[in-house]
Amino acid sequence: MAQFATRATLLSSECLKSRTLHGEAAHQLIRMTSEESDLRSALLLEQAAYCFLNCVRSPMVRKYAFHMVLAGHRFSKAAQKKHALRCYKQALEVYQNKGWSFAEDHVHYTIGKLSLGLNLLEQAADSFSKLLTIQSKQSVEQQTLFLKEYLSTQRILLESGCSQESPTLSLPLLLSEAIKILVGPTPPLSIPGKVRALGISFATCDDAETRQKWSKLEEMIVQEAQGSLPLIFKPVITLYTKDNINSNLIAIVNEPIQVSLKLHNPLSVTLTLKDIYLLWKFKSENGNVITNEKSDSDSDSFLKTSIIKSLVLPSNNSQEIVLFVTPLIVGELSLKGIYYNILDLDGSEDVTAVSGKQLFDLKKLGYMKKEAVQDTSTDPSIGLPISIMPPAPCLQVNFEDINIDMLCNEIKSVTMEMRNVGSVPLHKVFLATSTPHLLSSCEFRETTQKVREVVDLEVPAVKERIARKNHVTQVALPNGCLEPGHSYSVNIWIKAPNVKGPICIDLLIYYENCNSTSVPRYRLIRHIWILKIYESLKIQLGVTESCKSEDVKELLFEVKATNMNKVYLNTLSEITLLKAGLLSSCWKLKSLENLRDIQSLTVNSEQSTYLLLRGERRITKYDKYYEIPLVNETSTTKNLAYVDFAKGIEQSKINIFDDTVITKNKSVREGMLFFQWKARVIDNFKNEKIGSGQTVVPIERIRYNDENGQDGDGTIVLYDPNQPSEVQVPKTEKDSMEELRTQVSMGIINSPYVDHNFEESEVCIIPVKISIHNDSHVESVITVNTAGTNSASPLPLRPNLFCPYPSKDYRWVGFSGTVKTIPPLSSEVIMLNVAVSSPGVYDLGGRLEVWCQNNLHPEPVLQDLQALGFLTVRSINQQNVTLSDVL
Repeated sequence: MAQFATRATLLSSECLKSRTLHGEAAHQLIRMTSEESDLRSALLLEQAAYCFLNCVRSPMVRKYAFHMVLAGHRFSKAAQKKHALRCYKQALEVYQNKGWSFAEDHVHYTIGKLSLGLNLLEQAADSFSKLLTIQSKQSVEQQTLFLKEYLSTQRILLESGCSQESPTLSLPLLLSEAIKILVGPTPPLSIPGKVRALGISFATCDDAETRQKWSKLEEMIVQEAQGSLPLIFKPVITLYTKDNINSNLIAIVNEPIQVSLKLHNPLSVTLTLKDIYLLWKFKSENGNVITNEKSDSDSDSFLKTSIIKSLVLPSNNSQEIVLFVTPLIVGELSLKGIYYNILDLDGSEDVTAVSGKQLFDLKKLGYMKKEAVQDTSTDPSIGLPISIMPPAPCLQVNFEDINIDMLCNEIKSVTMEMRNVGSVPLHKVFLATSTPHLLSSCEFRETTQKVREVVDLEVPAVKERIARKNHVTQVALPNGCLEPGHSYSVNIWIKAPNVKGPICIDLLIYYENCNSTSVPRYRLIRHIWILKIYESLKIQLGVTESCKSEDVKELLFEVKATNMNKVYLNTLSEITLLKAGLLSSCWKLKSLENLRDIQSLTVNSEQSTYLLLRGERRITKYDKYYEIPLVNETSTTKNLAYVDFAKGIEQSKINIFDDTVITKNKSVREGMLFFQWKARVIDNFKNEKIGSGQTVVPIERIRYNDENGQDGDGTIVLYDPNQPSEVQVPKTEKDSMEELRTQVSMGIINSPYVDHNFEESEVCIIPVKISIHNDSHVESVITVNTAGTNSASPLPLRPNLFCPYPSKDYRWVGFSGTVKTIPPLSSEVIMLNVAVSSPGVYDLGGRLEVWCQNNLHPEPVLQDLQALGFLTVRSINQQNVTLSDVL
């Protein structure tokens, strides 16, 4: 009876389909299924699925897929494995990539089991691998089952020997876009008390500004070392990432090629990997090609390959590993992927390892060479090419370990040890830094004193040349080169800036292969010191002209030294001034007359001390260094680093990484005054540290007008090094005229008190010395007119007198005018006589006019100056009367 019903149903369904009633036909076929015959039910379900798919108005795709799964299940029960596999594959076309994860996992799992039963091992492994994805929503037990099935299938496939190549495994996920390749020498071993040069590592994460800084330093150092840049300058690359992987990868024989990989475990099951190493193919110069994929190959004679013995990947976690190979001969290397064993942990005592590989995805890595992309489409194992070059010099650099906590302007010496661990000699070692004012290499820098060079910084070529001299220094090696296995040590000095806070001091080391045709021609080493700077000594300087200068013009330096350390901080500092130094081509520092009276210039936290120094005019062709001790104890010997740091600020050097212009329009920098000090620092743990340093202040003198518009004495400026400098302002015609009116300064030298008997003689004639100083750089004709009618208002700076206005009721006698031709930056003394007729206080500078003419301005120019010269005349008969009574 079942046969007749089946015949009737098939005939009826054909009739319904002919009338486009596919839905009714499908329902009739489904009603005929039963548990009595799996084969008949499978056939009917398959035909019903086709009816749902062929619906004219709207194909019922999901019903089609569902009934195909049911048909496949009944085919499987009827032992028709091939038909069951076919039905599941057709259903997979609907369920795949639709977000129906559980249904898709069921179909993949069933296809895998059916393929395994039909001995379709590769297809079974592929289906099981689709279950081990990052989107899996299965339980831990179900994922464990999927992993077990996948690994068992891979093991069977491997044991069957059906494939000549190792299987490609799906777990863990290899993130090709995160691959990094580092080529370069092995960093030196850690030595107690030494800090190895940091160089470039996988942890190096430079932003665009930092990369541009290192690239500019490399460009300057190459041009300085080689004389000129190549036609197309490209910085040396040692760390290859997704951003620069299209560059030609170059490695050196006997130097490791390190590869950083990121592995991700997408499952909720812990994965255990064994014996992980890089998979490569190598072609030597004589044409031999070898790969390490087969364990029986003689690969160790070409490359030495590192192996990670064991790696545990936690569930839903990522981990970075570093693998490396060391080439032993010259040739072409191709990195293809990784090879490893994954363990089958099924809970039993027998643990089976499945061996396999994963290849790099060059497209995800960003490797876009045309030939590589084409080969990748046809041959997935093309790999990433690296050219292996002959042996090259290899410089390892170690620095003396220093305390990164420093005071402002503190100076520390650092020993730099260089060792050539390569097999060929090297030469031309250069150093470059973006902070030349904080790093001194004066020990091996040319220290010959030269005449100060006057350059036009508006010319780009000149500016670039001066900048290179500022940033780049050559290290003179013994015999001009460093042989393999030899080392050489030099000292460099680090100076903390004058502003507290963190600071980064960088250093780029350059060295060349003695063979100029080698590739690469030069190599680089980076190093960075990250320091923490704390407050220390602050110097405020006031500069005034001495009114009692005679043969040589003198300056007075009013110094205020303040210890900026706060008493409420965890550390306390005690700073002692040791000596003062002056670097100038215009002035010489004079010894202190009261040095014996000074016991100690020690400044505690938040305290200040005051000091008065004197300098006299001394013109030299180049900047000369003068120093005087500030304490009685034997001071330290002159250190070249202290002078070098002072020169680094004083000279007209350019830092291309800092565009700040430090010159002012109306100021004249005539030298650098700096103070060497030592500090004793005690922290809250009672640890004591002794440091030394120097605080530098430029000597600047400026002409200015007072608030009332009257011209001031034009010699005082208070300079604070912590304040930002003003931007240079173009000089105007008014400024030029003011400059012409300030080419001469004058001092009046006389006795402060004169006693005279006016009963015997009604007129008292007093000799007065007039010191005239030519402040211009050209020879000038200076005229002193004693018949002047200068009626300028009183100066803003006056001594404390008993009357507000000194008397001008006097006369100069003798010559009414004196003319002197004075060489540039020189002084002359003239003798004049002044006549008074009564006791009193007289302002001798009130009736003197000084005119100046030279090649800069042929016409005489009245000088804008007011000399301070006060004379007190007392009558002998009135010695017992106070001065106020006389006035």
